[in-house]
Amino acid sequence: MNFYKEYEKDVSSDLTEEVKFLRSIYSANFQSECHNPLELLNALYQLKLESLFPNVVIALRIFCTIPATVAEAERSFSELKQIKSVQR
Repeated sequence: MNFYKEYEKDVSSDLTEEVKFLRSIYSANFQSECHNPLELLNALYQLKLESLFPNVVIALRIFCTIPATVAEAERSFSELKQIKSVQR
């Protein structure tokens, strides 16, 4: 609920309800421990629960695609600068 209150404009209350429901059925449906968001997302798809938790699935997909650091992007710009310098 704190997350919903903080990001009320971006997140619907349905997400909080889905997370509560997922938390209550987690131990019954997921025999193996899901240690990271990607494993949880894959488990939801394998058990065909994506239609039951659509907001959670979308949130996990977004979370899994957000880069953790910008160092790689900075490196690619640096390499691009070197390539352009060599071409000149």
